[in-house]
Amino acid sequence: MLTKKNYYSVLKGLILLIGTVIIGYPVYLTVITGLKTTQETSENFFALPKALYFGNFIEVINKANFPTFLFNSILITGVSLVLIVILAPITSYAIARHLDNTYFKFLFGYITIGIFIPFQVIMIPLTKLMTKLHMLNQGGMIIIYLTFDVSSGDHMFWFMQLMKYGGALAAVPIGLATSLAIIQRWKPIPEFEIERSALIFSIILFGVGGIIGFMISGSDVRVTAHYHGSIVGVTLAFMGMTYHLLPHLGFRKVTGRAARWQPGIYGTGQLMHIIGLAWSGGYGVQRKTAGAEQGLEKFEQIAGMGLMGLGGLISIIGGVIFLVVVYKAMRPKKD
Repeated sequence: MLTKKNYYSVLKGLILLIGTVIIGYPVYLTVITGLKTTQETSENFFALPKALYFGNFIEVINKANFPTFLFNSILITGVSLVLIVILAPITSYAIARHLDNTYFKFLFGYITIGIFIPFQVIMIPLTKLMTKLHMLNQGGMIIIYLTFDVSSGDHMFWFMQLMKYGGALAAVPIGLATSLAIIQRWKPIPEFEIERSALIFSIILFGVGGIIGFMISGSDVRVTAHYHGSIVGVTLAFMGMTYHLLPHLGFRKVTGRAARWQPGIYGTGQLMHIIGLAWSGGYGVQRKTAGAEQGLEKFEQIAGMGLMGLGGLISIIGGVIFLVVVYKAMRPKKD
């Protein structure tokens, strides 16, 4: 006999099953696509591979500078972990065993005082020091892991500096070169008009997101505006790549008015979204809050969040158009 408790158990199981399918199906598509040739993928995108093909992985390793990415991950994680495991126990043990010694008592007090000092007090001199020492790089990340507790304000602050200076400034050279190439050849080639539009809006969003990164102070929604701009800039670039690669994967070329307008609709909506967030953040609206806790009392705060919501709605429409356009291009032709 089904009781109320059993109904809840069945409902929870059903929700978990649906969630598993939603999360697992894209993983399934990723795996089977990676193990199929381009021709086999274009013939039946959703089918299992007839034979395991590892050429795609070899191509990624050879062409995408994968060894460098792997080396950076191993270097930063490995060196940080080794130094923390060696230095932290030795230091803490020595201090704990010799607290009656004046030197160790002073060292313990010095470390404790450093924990209690707000990172806002030391962030400007530390930023100058790290910049002058050219340590906003791999070595700087290792020192951040080694020096500051993962949950501490200092740790988060220095990763914020890497996000602001490393993530934003590192993209400036290629961004300027790409923008210059677009300006020099302003009139688009007809068959690449859609890809060009996606590229332009991608650069604009990534650039605006990077600029907002330098305005971050504290934990308001300017942080959200920064990474939404940067991430959506990358998303738009992938949308353009999708349009470009579809014919090469055996599908139809994307054409039509909807496809031409899609990057502009999606990009404009997201631009409004992040400007609204940056505007609200400048007036003190905090991130990760909802309802009355947001403190939307001033007109400027309400107007900024309203612009954010309107931009989000427009970008959702642009995202739906993208899905429809790509689906039509990938849909099997009727005989």
